[in-house]
Amino acid sequence: MKYIKLYDAYNITSTTGNKIVSYFETGQGSKYLRTDKGETKRYKVEHANTGTDDIGLKDWYQNSFFVDTKFEYEANSIQFLIDKGFKCGLSIKNNQSTIYIVEHNKWRIGNKLDAYPKAGQKGDLIFDITDKITIGYNAVEYNLNSDKFSIKSYHFGSPVTKIVNSDKITDEDLKYFKNKK
Repeated sequence: MKYIKLYDAYNITSTTGNKIVSYFETGQGSKYLRTDKGETKRYKVEHANTGTDDIGLKDWYQNSFFVDTKFEYEANSIQFLIDKGFKCGLSIKNNQSTIYIVEHNKWRIGNKLDAYPKAGQKGDLIFDITDKITIGYNAVEYNLNSDKFSIKSYHFGSPVTKIVNSDKITDEDLKYFKNKK
């Protein structure tokens, strides 16, 4: 079968016009496109952990990374921290992510107790990440505010189950992402 750059034919581009380099899926069935700059676009399918009102095509996220499931509590803590009213920041250096929170009008490194107080486990919210899409690693996508530190939006996804490079993406892979005219 001859593969063509279908995303070009469908005029699928990121909000900044960057090139789509891969398609991947996660264990809950969500489908993603990713650009050469790490931007992601997700199509969320209905599954056991979501309501029918939340399915469908999501907006572009400007950043993404992948995290080993052994760090899922640290990486997913941002959603719990935000739900508790914390303002969160994210610093990524040398393939390591550090989550910060504001306390008494100052930034400090977040702790597992901040996100999961009932668990009783201490530990800074610092964990290893990779930019490479990796089977079995959780997909994380996020947007930062203009300060390039505080988190505007964040999505912790399921582990990656399928990866397709841009030259092998099929019409079946892209059918959820076609621009509507």
